Amino acid sequence: MNLKKIQDSPILPLVLIGGTGVALYFVYKAVRGTTDLFDITKSKADKEAIKEIVDNDNAWSINYWRKFTKGKVMITTMADKEKYRKIIVDSVSRIPFQTNNSKILSVFKAFKYKTQVSSFAEYFLQKEKVDLLTYIKYGYSFFWTNTGIDDTTSRAIISIVNNLPTGNIK
Repeated sequence: MNLKKIQDSPILPLVLIGGTGVALYFVYKAVRGTTDLFDITKSKADKEAIKEIVDNDNAWSINYWRKFTKGKVMITTMADKEKYRKIIVDSVSRIPFQTNNSKILSVFKAFKYKTQVSSFAEYFLQKEKVDLLTYIKYGYSFFWTNTGIDDTTSRAIISIVNNLPTGNIK
C-alpha cells in the first residue's frame, strides 16, 4: 500500500483522534481500577454504604428479614415492592446530575420497618440484578461519573433506614 495515499486520506485524522480517545479511556480505567483497589477515592459515605451492604445484621441485607423466626415479621407486599422498584428505576437517570433524589427518598420514607426494607432489597436484587443500595448510590456509570443519588440524600436514606424499628412483632 502506498504510504503517501494513507497520509493524504481524509480518514486518517479521524482514526488518530478515535484511537487516542480509546487509549485515554483504557488508561483512565486502569488508573481508576488501581485507586479503587487501594481504597484511595472512596468517600466516607461510600465506605458506609459498602459496610451497610456487606453486614448481614442490618436492613440493607437481603437476609435480614429472614433471621426473625419467632413472631410476626413485617415485610413489603408484592404490589408495593413493584411500585417502589419502578419509582426507583424511573428516578435514576442515565444522565449525570438528573436523578430525582426526592422521589427515591420518598420510597424510603414509606417504609415503617427495617424488615420491609430488607424484603424490598431482596426483590430489587432479583429483578434488577444489582443490590439496592449500590443502585441508588451509583446508578449508571457515565464516563467519569455515576448517575445515582447525591451524598446528602444517601446519608438521609441510610439514617431513615437505621432509625426504623425492626419489624419483628412478637
